[in-house]
Amino acid sequence: MRVALALFLVLALAGCDDAFDLPSFNGPAATFPGPPAAPLDPRCQAVAADRMADVALQGFDEDVQRETYERTYADCVAWAARRTNED
Repeated sequence: MRVALALFLVLALAGCDDAFDLPSFNGPAATFPGPPAAPLDPRCQAVAADRMADVALQGFDEDVQRETYERTYADCVAWAARRTNED
């Protein structure tokens, strides 16, 4: 019985081509809403923009500038939060 089933599956799938579309498990991941974004800190935005301008003047590309802005902003916000918690 198993041999007959295996033979049937082999013959049935042998004629498949690209038009036979199976669901892909590598498709786009489902997105779930995250926590609400914190309000932007204007002081940290200014600090990050200044640092990004410094990096731009040094000749780094836009990816490095964007990464510098994001990290500087995150560091500034973290520093401000620690300072607020100390008070």
